Amino acid sequence: MQAIPYENVDVRLGREIHLDRDSLVTKLVDGGRGGYCYEQNLLFAAVLEELGVPFTRHLGRVRMLDRTTPRPGTHMVLVVDGWAADVGFGSATPIGPVPLGGEVTYGPCTWSTARMTTPEGEEAWGMRLYDLLMYTFTEEPRHPVDYLTPNHFSSTHRMSIFTQLTMVQRWRDDDVQIGLVDRVLKERRPDGSEHDRLIEPDDVGQVLRDEFGLAIDDSESAALADQLRG
Repeated sequence: MQAIPYENVDVRLGREIHLDRDSLVTKLVDGGRGGYCYEQNLLFAAVLEELGVPFTRHLGRVRMLDRTTPRPGTHMVLVVDGWAADVGFGSATPIGPVPLGGEVTYGPCTWSTARMTTPEGEEAWGMRLYDLLMYTFTEEPRHPVDYLTPNHFSSTHRMSIFTQLTMVQRWRDDDVQIGLVDRVLKERRPDGSEHDRLIEPDDVGQVLRDEFGLAIDDSESAALADQLRG
């Protein structure tokens, strides 16, 4: 969680998001970049496979902005020995595994899961940050191929939030969370206080390099700046 930032820069640059293992390693490990849920959790799944740790893949429905109507299945989460292990939910991502049917506190935050009936009529696990319902997921195991379609929607469709906003987030080792949503750079501190700063479009590349450690070149910086000005 502290080593690989959450980010959707390639989506905003109109690039295809590849989910095969070699592409994930090239981008997230060797390339100095981050990714969103499919990239992050598929890479983590590959690590678990190499370590010989049994796990199952699942598909979740994001609830943060809508808890009452049916939502598409667009989030990936892993389960390892009765614990939800999710390294790719952006600003609310648990910074450690969360027990199914229990709660756990890491740093300043507490996450929990509980059984619930979803608006789709599914019996599912609900993941919460304090009282905020983040997403739900069923116990049906999924396979890597099951993420190709939601990944295509998330990275290309005009209704996807990832095609509309630039989003970058990471946890620092002092339990401070920093995030960028388009031009707003937010810092959340362990005491609950927040600090927002509006950045200029031409500064976005330097902010991504300095604050998030992303390997962003000048042409990418210029393209992102043009989007922010637009």
